[in-house]
Amino acid sequence: MNEALMAFPVYYMLYGRHGGVRKELGVKTPFQAVEKWFMLKPEIFKQNPCEFKNKILHLKPNKNPSFHKQPCET
Repeated sequence: MNEALMAFPVYYMLYGRHGGVRKELGVKTPFQAVEKWFMLKPEIFKQNPCEFKNKILHLKPNKNPSFHKQPCET
């Protein structure tokens, strides 16, 4: 389950279709918007979006999180 929770935001940002982004920039996903901006102004980026995408897709969940799990109080 932890891996699925880690994967959801990645796939949401890379492949999810967001109406506002699509309408304003003529792209389907936020990642396509980043790629379009990279083609227009590569100097504002620290790294190539494709390299960044590969790093994100190969992330592993942290087995020993540094935060303390607390019980939920209602």
